[in-house]
Amino acid sequence: MLASGNGNVGFTITAGANTTLRNVSTLNNAGYGLSLGTVSNFDVHNVTSTGNTHGVYIASGTTNRFTGSLQMGGNTSANCLTAGTNPGLVTSTCTSTGTDGSSGYGTNLSTAVLRTGRNLASTFVGSISAPGDESNVSDGGSGLGFGFAEWSQYFDYFNFDNAFRNWGRRDTASSSPLVSTNRGACAAGGICQIYDWSLSKDDMILLNRSGNGTNVNNGSSMTSNGSYSTGDNTFGAGQACPVQTLGDQALESRPFAASSTIYGANLSLRNAFVSEGSTTSCYGGDTNGNGVVDGGETWTYGSACVQRYLAGAIEIYGETFFKTVSTDRAGLEVLGDTTSDTTGLCTVETCNLGAEVAGDNLGDDDGVCEAGEVCYWGDEDGVCEVGEACRVGDDDGLCESGEDCFYAPNFGPYQGHFPTTGSTPILKDAANQCTWSSNGGTISGVQMYGYPKNGR
Repeated sequence: MLASGNGNVGFTITAGANTTLRNVSTLNNAGYGLSLGTVSNFDVHNVTSTGNTHGVYIASGTTNRFTGSLQMGGNTSANCLTAGTNPGLVTSTCTSTGTDGSSGYGTNLSTAVLRTGRNLASTFVGSISAPGDESNVSDGGSGLGFGFAEWSQYFDYFNFDNAFRNWGRRDTASSSPLVSTNRGACAAGGICQIYDWSLSKDDMILLNRSGNGTNVNNGSSMTSNGSYSTGDNTFGAGQACPVQTLGDQALESRPFAASSTIYGANLSLRNAFVSEGSTTSCYGGDTNGNGVVDGGETWTYGSACVQRYLAGAIEIYGETFFKTVSTDRAGLEVLGDTTSDTTGLCTVETCNLGAEVAGDNLGDDDGVCEAGEVCYWGDEDGVCEVGEACRVGDDDGLCESGEDCFYAPNFGPYQGHFPTTGSTPILKDAANQCTWSSNGGTISGVQMYGYPKNGR
């Protein structure tokens, strides 16, 4: 997540508990960078907060934890302003000493390494110029040239050459998105600039430093300047995955009380454990071990569960697969998916059709799947069985055991990109997959992919 150039706070959560935040970047905001209200049991990993009034503000925090790196610089009042019982950070100085490289927090639970004096002036691609943004119809409006235009109520805010661009305010004295005069919205009578928040390929602060915030992530696919090393910065096939993605690099959430309301039927439960470091599931009663509540099972829920995930990777969201043989990977049945049998030849045995979808005015609503009716694809019991569409993971964004994930080498939202080609690129492709290992750790069964380019 990245929040920059706001006229007040960058990113705020007013209240909450048992929440995981990762790769947060708040830059050049007129108020607090990251503002947390009444919060408890928050896990925050890898924060960059520069050029705000305060880097991180916690109004009332309890047993929060900051891990990874805490990168600060140019915050005009103080890097941290906190209150509460073990809010996670020490007020004013963040750590007990406030010195670069320190990681002591007194009675707080945090372990993040503090980095001070960070200057991100050359970190991002920033303002664009010729040839401009070919996807944006407002670029060059009013004859002002490539990359900027006079504001209009018909502005094109949505179409850009890449997902990391946006329109922002443009002061006549500076085209940098990180100066105070370019805070706030571009509005009537103002000049607007297209900013690209992709990391520069020459950046030495946020690019390929998600491991410890200072050194280049290590792994056979990396070079010293943070670019991928083989075949024009190519990531993937045949290369060992970066160390930061391996199964012994796991993080664990703060303990939370699970319940059937939060974690009920048809949610993946295989990655919640009774305590930090434990391999015992936080959920009892799953007698067949399929990760869902089946008929006849009575589940119990732990009072101090933790989730275990990889810090250096992100789950690929919304993935499904079609289970053809019983030895296919584990998963959860996709519920509510339907198909139409217009031939009368499709049977439960040949097409795995479940019950008729009732109430759609397309059949006789007797619950039996018959010719010309829309039917459920599968038996809707939540269990991934042969002939059904199944989910790969739990879609919470955390890279956990048994899931497909992609490498997150950088601080912030930008984690690489595809080269410009004439074809539609696919992240989950053999050419973008590295050779992954659990390395004796607590995460297993992961398929790891990565964007072929890192830095523009």
